Amino acid sequence: RSLHALTRAVGADGFRYARERIHRAAAVPEAERDLVWRRAWRRAVDRVAQAWRKPLWGFWRRWVV
Repeated sequence: RSLHALTRAVGADGFRYARERIHRAAAVPEAERDLVWRRAWRRAVDRVAQAWRKPLWGFWRRWVV
């Protein structure tokens, strides 16, 4: 479910929608955040930040999880 939210964030038509999807994906319990999930998180945040030209947002969100 969380990975699905990350994928939808990358393909979002607006930054607000992408930001909401990434926020939903962060609601995953700590125990379920494995290496694959963390890589997907960082890549999704990087792509959204690049697409919407929000480098500072991407930098800070990337390290939240």
